[in-house]
Amino acid sequence: MSLSTVDNLLHVGVSQAPITPPIGFTIAGPEFPDRSARAIDDDLAVRCIIFKSYDTTAALVSLDVHGIADWLKILISQAIAKSTCIPRNNITVLTTGNGISPPLWRDENDLPDQYRNYVAYLPDIIAGTTLDAAQSLEPAAVGTVTAALPNLSCFATPSNDEALETERETLQLTVIQTADDRTACILYNFA
Repeated sequence: MSLSTVDNLLHVGVSQAPITPPIGFTIAGPEFPDRSARAIDDDLAVRCIIFKSYDTTAALVSLDVHGIADWLKILISQAIAKSTCIPRNNITVLTTGNGISPPLWRDENDLPDQYRNYVAYLPDIIAGTTLDAAQSLEPAAVGTVTAALPNLSCFATPSNDEALETERETLQLTVIQTADDRTACILYNFA
């Protein structure tokens, strides 16, 4: 698929880095009680996409965690704004909803003690990853496609609402390609 990068209106940069806490740290999730991590199957990551058009720059930052508390989102946004000069209002920090992860959705005082250092350096790691994305900006274009996937399985509670079920069976993809037709990233929904 070739997308148009007409007049270089849009520039995009992407970057990612691991944010996996060490083995032995407490992990939790909506379906699991607190427990110590005994192994690492897959690294948890922070993924950053920077969008720039003319004088406006925005950052979309995703963490592979179940949730994130507002106090930590603020610290992360402040660190990103400081390192990249992107206004805080143009920074979105979100999560993938990973089922088992560091319990970053908790209040600062409710985190296990072992996380004090982790949350102290996490905003800097995320800011550095976002800066890497900002420094890799290149002309890009965006395209979207929607695919119907009947009987798509997800954790959402089944509904008798036919419109809602149809929406849950629809996968929307946004493809960001560079001027030389490389796929910079693919964004997708999964409800």
